[in-house]
Amino acid sequence: SLRISVEFKASYLRMPNAFTTNYDNLNDYFYPLTVGIQSILRFSIYDRFGNLVFEARNFAPNDKTLGWDGRVRSTEQPTAVFVYYLEALCESGEKLYKKVSVVLLK
Repeated sequence: SLRISVEFKASYLRMPNAFTTNYDNLNDYFYPLTVGIQSILRFSIYDRFGNLVFEARNFAPNDKTLGWDGRVRSTEQPTAVFVYYLEALCESGEKLYKKVSVVLLK
């Protein structure tokens, strides 16, 4: 007999570099898609002037309802570039940090 044990220690984050909020139920929310991530500690989105337009803290990844819908104070935003900052806790106990731009398309 042979016993094989596989331990998955890798974690990664998949985030699109653009999304659209045209209500077709495809890419209508911008949210963290992950593997090996236990918790999103902070997910912040800023406009080109550095103003905070969205923030969510301490939530489970892979849930689009916890993502950004492209609105700022209930107002739909035009096509623009935004910057997101993400801080996550991996299942291995390590922290993951990411800061990248994303395009909101209309």
